[in-house]
Amino acid sequence: MGPGSPFPDYVKTNEIERTSLLHRFRAPRASQFVHKAGCESWTTAWAPDSSYLAWSSGNRIVRLIPWNRYKNKPVAEDDEDPDGHVLDLEARRPLEIDTSELVWALAFGSSTCHHSQYGRQETRPDGSVRYRFNVAKDLILATGLARGRIRLWDVLTGRQLFELCDHLDVIRDMQFSPDGSMRLASASRDGTIKMWDIEENGNMIKTLRRTSKWPYNCGFSPDAERLCGV
Repeated sequence: MGPGSPFPDYVKTNEIERTSLLHRFRAPRASQFVHKAGCESWTTAWAPDSSYLAWSSGNRIVRLIPWNRYKNKPVAEDDEDPDGHVLDLEARRPLEIDTSELVWALAFGSSTCHHSQYGRQETRPDGSVRYRFNVAKDLILATGLARGRIRLWDVLTGRQLFELCDHLDVIRDMQFSPDGSMRLASASRDGTIKMWDIEENGNMIKTLRRTSKWPYNCGFSPDAERLCGV
């Protein structure tokens, strides 16, 4: 699409007007985890490789739904690729993660660059080239919570990896850098946007402060060189 386009090159913008509903998910009504919001859908997120959809319905539970990106439907409805081979369901299964707090924001992170199907390229001292990461092994989910905590989870196992604790109020939005560097930006009601380096165990890189009100959103530019907050 060229510089400045909001869509990656593989998106055919002239086909957007012909889009149709792919699937409708419904939140369970009876749940011991329902908060004051009932069953509203507060936040959703797609994995960079479209292998998972994550969503939370106004409570502390995040549902991870494996997605068949070849056929644009949940794996539970169709678990085969276009050649009739069954997808690897052992590596991709539905999960429910109990974050223990009300979930406000979700973001998938992958150390594979969003714009490359192979990953981040590195050149070794001897001149050879390797690809450092594999999205199937390195996909993680960040959950932004009501008390300002950010918890990161292994998508394949549902295991909590670690917690980021520097924000003082609700996490309104998060986004991973699209270049595969595993930098995470988070916007909070405490009036700050923070940058974290997940490769360095969540080391906080920088804090940006607003002069008035809190930021609702944050986002990287497609080349990962700029960050904006609203």
